[in-house]
This record gives sequence, structure tokens and C-alpha cells, in this order.
Amino acid sequence: MHSELLKKFAAELKSSREEKQITIAQIAAKTRIDAKYLSAIENANFEVLPELYIRAFIKEFAQSVDLNPEETIKKFDLAKAGRSENAEEAEKEGTPVIEKARRVTKSFKRQFESEDVEPYAPAEEVKKSIDPRIFYAIIGIAAIILIAGVFLIFSSSTKLEKDTNYSSQQESGDVEKRYEEPAKQQQTAAPADSLQLKVIANDLVWFQVASDDSQPKQFLFKDQQSVVLTAKDKFIMNIGNAGGVTLILNGKTLDPVGKSGDVRNVQIDKEGIKLLTLERPKDERAPAK
Repeated sequence: MHSELLKKFAAELKSSREEKQITIAQIAAKTRIDAKYLSAIENANFEVLPELYIRAFIKEFAQSVDLNPEETIKKFDLAKAGRSENAEEAEKEGTPVIEKARRVTKSFKRQFESEDVEPYAPAEEVKKSIDPRIFYAIIGIAAIILIAGVFLIFSSSTKLEKDTNYSSQQESGDVEKRYEEPAKQQQTAAPADSLQLKVIANDLVWFQVASDDSQPKQFLFKDQQSVVLTAKDKFIMNIGNAGGVTLILNGKTLDPVGKSGDVRNVQIDKEGIKLLTLERPKDERAPAK
């Protein structure tokens, strides 16, 4: 990555936050994003998480400090590619000059082609007769090469089919093993007055969950990783990739809470799942320096 441009981008985000007199803690409370990730973004440490989450967190950060999320992401992409906004504008301004040069070149080309130039006629080559014996020898060699090629293709197809059958059997065994192991890890059914939540990752996903009034725990799962959590009354979850998880409450699969890349804050209790909307109070500002 082009560190200087990314550092400049991160500094602009921090400056916008400070101009609005908003603290990192306030943004974390509003977005449910861990404060250490917000600080990492301000310090240009964009490798702390996969890019999918960094982009989602940058959008949430921008919206919290009254910046346009789409324009902010565009600036991030330019900085990551090593290009500044000024360079992009210069390219746009230079486009008419380039087009004008192309038109002048085409004009000279048409003028040159319109001039009367005596065409070049190459001398007729002397045709030589081919010895019939050489001709038949060439045909024989071509036939041998063709037969050898058909044989090799047939042999390769047979070997490929055997390898494919073996691979399919092996893959089938892996699939059975994959879904067999979670079954062995199933716990006993939760009591009637408690909740049991199973979280299965369908993609690379980060989420934070708190059971009842306990301290929240963070997870970063890959495809097919899962965890079983219990609570008495409720769960509070902050999901960084809402389309990348499947939630199963007491054996019942819950409806999806968002698409891939969406950040969602939800509450899960005996009634089911519902979205939480957190807004910053109008008078909530950082103390004056």
C-alpha cells in the first residue's frame, strides 16, 4: 500500500472528527465498533482486519462525523492505489488535449494516404515443382503424428476420469466429516427458561456478542466455524458481515439480518431477533479543549 497517501487519508478522517468535537468513544457507542479498530483507522493501520470490514468501518466512521460515506470510500481507494484527487482531476483536464492531438494525427494520416503513390508490385516468384516422393512422405508423417495425438488424448481422458472419480470420493468423505463433527459437539438441550444460540460462519465474519449483562466477547471466524452460546434472557450482537452468519436460537434458524458487508446491531431473546438503532444525542459533544 502507498503509506504516505493512506496516512494523509487517515489524518483527514481524524481532523474531521476533531472539528466536530466527537470522541472515539462516542463513535464506538453509536456504531458498536470496537474503539481499537476506530483508532487503528485514524492511525492508518488498515491491515488490522480484512479489507471487507475496514471498508464497512470507514463508512460507519464517515457517517458518524457527517461525511459522505461513498466519497470517503472513493478517497480511500485512490489513496490505496497511490493516486491523489489532484492527479485524477489533472487526468480529466488533460483528456481534451490528448483528443485534439489524436485528431491532428488522423488528419495527417488521411492527407498522406490521399497522395498519389505508385504502388509497389513485387516480382512474380518462380514456381518450383515439388517432388511427388517428398509430398507423399509429408502426408505419411502427418498421419503418424495425428494417430499419436489421438492416442495421447484418449490416454489423458482416461486418467482424468479416474482422478476425477477419486477426487469426488475424497471430497464426499470430507463433506460427511465436516457435518459429522459438529453433530458430535452438540450440547444437551437448554433449559426451558434459558436461551441457546448457535452462530455458524458462512464466510469470513467478525462479530461481538454479550450474554445478558456479561462482558462482550469478540470472534473472527472463517467459513464453517461455529460457536454455541447460552444466556438467561437475551443476547446483544454487533455483526461486521451480517450476510456471513447463520443464527440458530434453541434449534430454530432465525431470519437473516442483512447482506454481505452490512454492519448490524441486534438483540436476540425469547421473542426472536430485532435490529437496534443507536443514535447520538444532539447535545453529545466532546468536552472543550
